[in-house]
Amino acid sequence: MARKSKSKLPRAAPPAAPPAKPVAATGPAPASPPAAQPQLHKLSELEDQVAAAIRAKAYVKLVEIGSLSPDIVTDAGDKVVELWLHLVKIHGLAGDPDLADYQRFTAANKPALIAAFDAFVAAGGKLHLRAELEWYLELHGYGPKAAAKRLPWLRKLHEVQPGELFHLQRLRNAILILIESDDWADEVQLPHSELERLGDLDAMMREALEATAETPDLTEKARLALRVLTVDFDLRRAEPWDAQQALTRLSKLPAPAVDAVPDPAALTPEAWGFLWELQNKAEPVYLLERYAPNMGSPAANAVRQILVSLLAAPEKEKQGPLLCDGLRRLHAFRAHRNFSLGRAVCLQGETGPIVIEPGYNSLKVPTVADCLELLVERAPEEYTCQRALLIAWKIWKVVETYGELEPDDAFAVGLEHDPALIWLCANVPGFGLHAANAMPEGPARAIVGLRCIRDWLITGTGPESEDDQVYLDEFKANATDVKAILQLLDEIGEHREVMSESVRRVWLGVIEHVFHALSQKLPKATEQLVLERARRFREDLLEAGEAFRLGYLEQDVGNRAESTRYYLLALQDEDRGTTTIEGNLKILLKAVDDEGEADELVDLIAGADLPASREPIRKQLLTVAEAQLAELGKKSQFERTAVNRWPSITPPARKLLGVLATVNKFSSFEELGQYASMEVDWVGRHYKKLLETGMIFENQGTFRVNPHILPLIERENQHAVIGRIVRGTGTSAVKQVFNSNREFSIYQILVQLCPNHLVFPNCGLQSFMAFDRMKELIDEGDFSYYLKASVDILVVSSTTFLPMLAIEVDSVWHDTEKQTERDGRKDRLFAAAGVPFLRLRPVGNPSENVIRSQVGEHVDELVRVLRTDLPGYDQAKQLLEDLSVAAAPALLERSSNRSGGQ
Repeated sequence: MARKSKSKLPRAAPPAAPPAKPVAATGPAPASPPAAQPQLHKLSELEDQVAAAIRAKAYVKLVEIGSLSPDIVTDAGDKVVELWLHLVKIHGLAGDPDLADYQRFTAANKPALIAAFDAFVAAGGKLHLRAELEWYLELHGYGPKAAAKRLPWLRKLHEVQPGELFHLQRLRNAILILIESDDWADEVQLPHSELERLGDLDAMMREALEATAETPDLTEKARLALRVLTVDFDLRRAEPWDAQQALTRLSKLPAPAVDAVPDPAALTPEAWGFLWELQNKAEPVYLLERYAPNMGSPAANAVRQILVSLLAAPEKEKQGPLLCDGLRRLHAFRAHRNFSLGRAVCLQGETGPIVIEPGYNSLKVPTVADCLELLVERAPEEYTCQRALLIAWKIWKVVETYGELEPDDAFAVGLEHDPALIWLCANVPGFGLHAANAMPEGPARAIVGLRCIRDWLITGTGPESEDDQVYLDEFKANATDVKAILQLLDEIGEHREVMSESVRRVWLGVIEHVFHALSQKLPKATEQLVLERARRFREDLLEAGEAFRLGYLEQDVGNRAESTRYYLLALQDEDRGTTTIEGNLKILLKAVDDEGEADELVDLIAGADLPASREPIRKQLLTVAEAQLAELGKKSQFERTAVNRWPSITPPARKLLGVLATVNKFSSFEELGQYASMEVDWVGRHYKKLLETGMIFENQGTFRVNPHILPLIERENQHAVIGRIVRGTGTSAVKQVFNSNREFSIYQILVQLCPNHLVFPNCGLQSFMAFDRMKELIDEGDFSYYLKASVDILVVSSTTFLPMLAIEVDSVWHDTEKQTERDGRKDRLFAAAGVPFLRLRPVGNPSENVIRSQVGEHVDELVRVLRTDLPGYDQAKQLLEDLSVAAAPALLERSSNRSGGQ
């Protein structure tokens, strides 16, 4: 990439005398107005405009000026002006020199720039200025094809200025690209036939080096740079039989003192030789003997230290520290100049060390990753740190190219849990960060990144640069990944209070994506663990702009009020979308099942400090919250009034309710029926009735028993008789249960006649007539009477407890019009209910035998008209027949008396 340049445009040199301008011909005035003439300028005026445009960064203005015709300038030659205008246009199209070339030279302006350069060269212009030259090279790209196009032009440029080192370096770059063209991708390679037509590239480079060396008045730095370029080319082109000769020339370069190198990234001649021989497969023992531990280059010293670890005693406690020491030195070097070696060499000048940059292609030395690969190849079988060294090489290799391991690479699978990687990250500060970014994007990168942060906190170290970070995007994690991440979060939490600002910067970039992954659908128990960690790092998540994430986690398994607070906090950010937040809040509000909680959420929404642009959202949320609060108010009243509906629950339903109060869950009605010893059909019916009456409630597949009736259920389950005495106040308002002596007499007779049945006096009709059924069968007037009416005597089966016979004892009071109407209503009620009904009216003062006989006669009549569909028909018929037989003696006695009388 070309270097940035702020060089000013060259001022055009004015000619000795301005050319004559044509004089307008005289003659009659034209019939139409003449065309507008272009405005004329002096060259100095245009130069001032260009200078003002450059200061204002008005590059469009430069293009406008550069597009003017040369003949508008009155005081300079057209050729001079033409070249100057071309350069003005080139600078205008190139844009702001403070921007990187890839930002300035885009697909949109490259064609126009190339056309402007071509026009400049066609007009006779020379690219003698560094800025324009680098732009031109950048525009035409790199690779063998581009180098072949530039080569003839660069040769001519070097022939004109052989002492210009800048031109020599560009020529060297093109030649080296062509010589090493096989290393380039297929699409930019040149056919060998075209390479051959270019000539002998080796000879071409050596001729250029010799021509530069013969240039008089070279500076000391230029002469040293020329020697460096010559030795580098010799080393690049050396065959095995003349490599030693090239190394000898390298050793003759003036070396500085090892502790006097001003740039840690610069190689000394000794370090250069060490790395070159390592690359060319020199034996490890030979390298350690030939090159001292301190070669004046941190990178070379680090590589040598790792080499020492290979040959140390085969014990991990000896080899491991040596390996880690070498890797730590490599990381210290990386903080100075990325991962590159050979970008500069330091030589001893007359007045002190001089750093020489060879230019494009650097020196012929291996990269850091290449060095590690060479060391992996040389590691003996008994080397105890082979796996760690292999991992270090793989990591450096992908990080050097700003890449990452491929997810389907067998080496990368499970690497985040490899003990050798964990050991390296813990013992080589900084390595963990590179290892994290080398991992395939996803949970592996997050795990290694979190482990790196943990190690920083434990060792008190941190990132090497302000630009260091773990590059994470959204990812999904499986159960194993989640477990590892939660464990690392706990370990980080133990040291959270000692986190420095530099570590915190990396940490905040990691937790954003980590908690996003932990927000995916997980088992409830795991979600609870995630929420606990989110609460622990609440302040960090809020600083990272993750209020929404906190709200989401609280909503799922936490506190709805806290969730609402976080969502409302997220709504304060006017730059983020609101659709998801608003949707989640509505789901949350509709899920609230507690009236007090709903009231709290209404207050939170109403009192939230939101920007004016969010007011419509607040109104919508308040509408939802208030509607839910109103609905819960109704449900709450229904729940509280369940005690009033308790009497309507049948004993089997109460039994089922008692079971529900003692179990946590059930999978089916069959299972619930087993618990309650009840048939499945009846379980379903009673369960439905309990829901309808508010004894139980369902929510999201679970049930809960109404807490207001729990005391009633507990009392029901005691299976005891509860007594409560209410004492009189000293007054009395009691009476006999019989309204007359005749009722009592008939009652006594029926008790004697029905010894196997129950006989009750004065029974309310509701006690033996079904309420719901009667409401369907009779009109409103009769039903109103039914609710408060009673019958004088009721005979009930002692086994089925069904009514067998009802008797009403009439008197003269039944002759009134009002009572006659009531008697008619009662008759209709008994007819509708299907209960055998007998009205008796003693006249005069009949004896007991007379009453018995009269009852028998009427009962005998009842037997003949008894309905066969009557509930308990068989028992009722049997009862009436028994009564008829029991009354027979009295009937016979009465007949005998009548006969005797006659």
